[in-house]
Order: sequence, then structure tokens, then C-alpha cells
Amino acid sequence: MKEEDAHCTSSWTRMLWAFIKRMLHFTVPPPPPTSKWLDGTGSNGNNAPPPTPAHVILKVHEHDEQSAAAPADETPPAALRTAPSCEEGGAGAQDGPSPPRSAAPPQTQPSAPRALAAAQPYVTRQYVIGGLTFEVDTRYAIKAVIGKGAYGLVCAADDTLAGVGHDENGGAEAQAAPSKVAVKKILDPFHDHTDSKRLLREVRLLRCLRHPNVLHLLDLMPPPTLSPDNWRDVYLVTRLFDTNLHRVIYSGQPLTDPHVQYILWQLFRALRYLHAGGVIHRDMKPTNLLLNRDCELALADFGLARYMPQLTERRSSMAINDEQPRGKSGQLTKYVVTRWYRAPELLVQNRKYDAKVDMWSVGCILAEVIGAKAIFPGKDSLHQLKIIVETMGTPAPSELAVIENEQAVNYIKSLKQKESSLNKTARQRLMSLYPKAEPALLDLLSQLLQFDPAKRPTAAEALAHPYLAAYRDAPEEDLPTPEIEMDFETASPTKEELRQLVFEEVLRYHPELQNTRV
Repeated sequence: MKEEDAHCTSSWTRMLWAFIKRMLHFTVPPPPPTSKWLDGTGSNGNNAPPPTPAHVILKVHEHDEQSAAAPADETPPAALRTAPSCEEGGAGAQDGPSPPRSAAPPQTQPSAPRALAAAQPYVTRQYVIGGLTFEVDTRYAIKAVIGKGAYGLVCAADDTLAGVGHDENGGAEAQAAPSKVAVKKILDPFHDHTDSKRLLREVRLLRCLRHPNVLHLLDLMPPPTLSPDNWRDVYLVTRLFDTNLHRVIYSGQPLTDPHVQYILWQLFRALRYLHAGGVIHRDMKPTNLLLNRDCELALADFGLARYMPQLTERRSSMAINDEQPRGKSGQLTKYVVTRWYRAPELLVQNRKYDAKVDMWSVGCILAEVIGAKAIFPGKDSLHQLKIIVETMGTPAPSELAVIENEQAVNYIKSLKQKESSLNKTARQRLMSLYPKAEPALLDLLSQLLQFDPAKRPTAAEALAHPYLAAYRDAPEEDLPTPEIEMDFETASPTKEELRQLVFEEVLRYHPELQNTRV
């Protein structure tokens, strides 16, 4: 076949899949608002085609109208807004995910929600919701609380100017920005150096990462005074998703193999992209995997992520100083929750580790999906190691050699595995835990839960596993390696300098404020 003929055939195939996808979305009725979690419509028959978003449907509640937002008076106009281009940090993200097999590659998502041209004034409105006051741009109509955490509150909102924006040349954008967004209020992050650094890290990564299965920052609202001085609360705007994997797991209805395969395929694609760009997530857990009804996935929460450019050059471990998030009182907070998904090399406080810590976390998440409960629910780090050894068996001497802490090595050697697990391979132990799971799925799980990180697959290798064979012919993403700007990680900036750096991120979305600063 001639090269031009092959190109035409490929283009025709992509167009055909795009048409089929649209038709399937029209023919599959949306779940009623009263439906709760999952609809097991994903077929697993031998003659069934590979799952597409139309075959794999999640049923979720509409966002509960918790603490209905009560708008207060608007503040007077203060400045004009213009639209940042993608080069300036605008959120021209990727809209995913791609359908399987011959589906078209991911298309570029419309740019971030933006105001009209510079004639539109910047005005804020206050809402009282969830016991807190939200002061946001009037383009965002706050609707309901959808999440709470140690760092603040997340609300669903309508973007009243969705679909109105400008490209980098000042022309109208052809595609509409999302009308449903999530607004995250971070309470006074600048009071603490660690929290300030975490915020800047998350903002930088959410802006720079452009992948269909990675959450992207749409807007970073300026402070009410339009100045970094005395700036307290920070508002981030991202795309709104229907639910997260944690809620789906504990909905009481099991996920089918097509669901699991489609979720894993998207997750491994996201991690392949991150790791290729030198980014380790380090906080993988079900609540950080956002999902839509069609099973579209986005990886979120990059506050604990690390940028390691060495990963793009070689696969060896790197020395990193661990930073744990702290609450307002200075006590460790999220560590208790995320411990269940932490790799052994982190539990024993190794200073050298690499992207394989994320792959262990995926194994823990996958086991939780299969069994509807956490596989290693440790009460503390020592108990966590004890459960891992009891479940997966005592590590071999060669596996213990990767542990830098001699006390940790002695502790692990003193542990005893369950008698029912003696003389069994990791895969055999997992078969006992999950007797109804597909053999190929358990094989993948056993590879992800290897004690020695060198024995775990990379994200690219996991994508080639037989369990994901339905997606083997899916088009490659052809996305550029992300350019990450994380120089502050080694520069040791002060709290005030971090505040200024975050404000400079605001200016990427609101460049008109360059001329209004006091």
C-alpha cells in the first residue's frame, strides 16, 4: 500500500471511530439523576468489542446541594481581564480519553475559562457555603460543596462565560470551554512555608502538564486586592468531574473487567506521561483518581509530587528529601490516609527512590478495586510493613538489600508471614485473596506489588500487559514531553518569595494585572 493511501486509510478510520463514538453517546441514554453509582453495562463476552466510553458507563449522583451557596454583594470593578495564551500559561489542556483500538488520538481541550475581551471588568462575588466565605470572579456561580479537606473546600460551579475566550492571536476560540467547573479554596496557605511550597508546586504542575488523563488548571484567581500583599486564601479552577474512584469502589456494586481495563489503561497512560517528564506523583490513591460517567479518568492532586529531571535520562533511583503535609497545628495530616498506598521503600524512609513508588500505589489501588477494601490498611508504618509481609511473603535477601535502614531490615526479618501463605508465590497468594479475579489481572497485580522496585513494571511496560490487550492497537498520544518549571525546589525561597511566585502564576492567567499592581 502506498504511503499516501495508508495515511488516507488511517484518517478515514479515525473519522469512522469518532462518528461511532458520537452515535453511541446518542444511543446510550444517560443515567437518571436518582441512579447512584455503577451501571454494569460493560460487556465481557467473547464476541464483545473492546470497551469504549459508551460501553463503560458510571452512574453517579448529581452533586449534592450541600450548604446551598448564598451570594452576597458584589465588590466594585477593579481591573480588566484578558485571555492568556497557552505559551503564557493558559490552560489549553488535552481532552480525553481516546477510544480504544482505531479511535482517534486525543484532541486538544479548549483553553481555560476566560473573560470576554479587555472591556470586561474583573468583579467578584461572595458566597457563604460550607461555613466558609467564597469570594470569586462573578463568572463562576458557586452551586454546592463537593469536597472538604485539611486545606480547604471544593465547590461545584457554573462558568457563565463558558465558550467565550480568545486564542493566542486574539481570535475567538472554536471550541467551548467546560461550563461545569470545580473551584477549590485553599485556606491561608502562605502562613506556613511547607504549605506555600506545596501550593506553588501544584499550581506549576497543573499548568504545565497537558495530558487527557491529567487534571489541568483552568484559572487561578487573583487576590481581592489585586496584589500579593496580605494575600490569604487562594482559589483554583479546574474541570468538574462526576465522582472519584474511592466513591465508586465503595458504592456496593462491583466494577466489571471492562471498567477496570479502561481505568487502568488511562491511568498508566497518565503515569507514562508524568514519568517521561520526570514527575513522580507520590500521592496515588483512589480519591485522587477523578471519574466521569463515561469512565473518563483524570489524575489529580500534585501537592506532594516531585520533579526529578534525572528520570528522563536514566531509570536509577534518586535522592530526595521527603516533605510531609502538615495541618494548621503543625501536625502530620494526610500521611495517615496515604500510608496505605505507600511503597515499602518509602515506609522504611529510603532517601533514594524513583517513579516505581507510583507503580506500587497503582497495585494497592487495583487490589482495592478487586476486593472493595484496602489490601494493606496499616495503622502506622511498622504495622504497614507487617501487613505487607504477612500478605505477600518475606522478601528475599536480594530484595532486602535495597533498604538503606538496617533497623528496618532487622524488623522485616523478624516478621512472620501467614501460614496459609507459606511456600506460595505472590501470584498464588493473590489468587487466594481474590479467587474470582481474572488470571491476567492477578498477574499484573503481582508484578505491581513487587517488594523490589526494580522488579515492578514501568507504566509503559504495564500498558503492554496482556490484561490490557484490548487497547494494544489504540493510537499513540504523540504528546510532547512536558516542560516543567520547578527551579524553586532547590532555590530555598522564603514564604514571602513563595507568595510572590504564586502571584506570578496568577499573572499568567490575568496578564492585565501587570499594569494594576501597587
